[in-house]
Amino acid sequence: MTRLKQRQFQPSTDGTLSSNSDNLTPSEKAVKTYVDSKASGLVTTEHTHSKLVASDGNPDPAVYCDANGWLQSMYGIWVTNASAGFSVYDGHMFLDGGSEGGAANTGGALLFRGYDGSNARVWAYVRGMKENSTSGNYASYISFASRPNGSATREVARFDSAGRFLTPYQPVFNAYASANATDVTGDNTTYTVRFDAELFDVGSNYDNTTYRFTAPVTGTYLLGTHVMIGGMASNNTAAYLSIVTSARTYTYLCNPYAMAGSQYLTLPLVVVANMTAAHTAYVTVNVQTWGGGAGSKVVDIIAGASNTNFFGYLIG
Repeated sequence: MTRLKQRQFQPSTDGTLSSNSDNLTPSEKAVKTYVDSKASGLVTTEHTHSKLVASDGNPDPAVYCDANGWLQSMYGIWVTNASAGFSVYDGHMFLDGGSEGGAANTGGALLFRGYDGSNARVWAYVRGMKENSTSGNYASYISFASRPNGSATREVARFDSAGRFLTPYQPVFNAYASANATDVTGDNTTYTVRFDAELFDVGSNYDNTTYRFTAPVTGTYLLGTHVMIGGMASNNTAAYLSIVTSARTYTYLCNPYAMAGSQYLTLPLVVVANMTAAHTAYVTVNVQTWGGGAGSKVVDIIAGASNTNFFGYLIG
């Protein structure tokens, strides 16, 4: 009987499995060596996203998990627990800018991004930043930014270190009459006051040619005016100062001749008005004889930023 010679089995000890063979069988040690080499650093080695880069081209933030399981970053985000000195909550997330020089406007930011239909865009951000460049001074602010179409993101609101709320784009205007208007009322004529010059107009919502403010958004507005009149006759016994909006008219009434005779008199009016977007507001003056009679058309409007003025502000 023919005897078959038994071949001794010799497993491969190549821990890299580099031969990529269908015939060799790796040993237990070779498999362990290979798996360990591939698994090494999966938890503690830093991982980066190729699209998150700093201005110098380096990955930023470089986010990784440390040996304690905390999410860490040299210039980005990390989390810890109450043992770090914050006892209000069980866990905390830090957005760390990584700058140690103490420069102004350094700190952390949270950005919001999406797609406009074809391109990725940053919509808005929230930033917590150092307010100054003084070493050891940690006064800080938190700011909020949004993005108008066709422009970059811009800061639209900020709480500074003193707790003040700053809104550089909040609609506000202040206009005044630059020239006197002579003999414009007194005989029951309703005269639209010509505030033809502006001290400021954030948002460009006041028109100094039509003398009207147009509400840019629906909301509650503080509107105010003071108009100086002069030259009243003895029969000018009723003066109506009005702020006229698209929805309502607000009026101040007095007896101008009894209060000032023929001298100057300032008529004041301040209101809180609800306005719908695109509604307008303007100011009128009507001086007459009490009860609606026609008096003498001799009343003047006295010009000047401190004399005859119209202003408004979006409250919310």
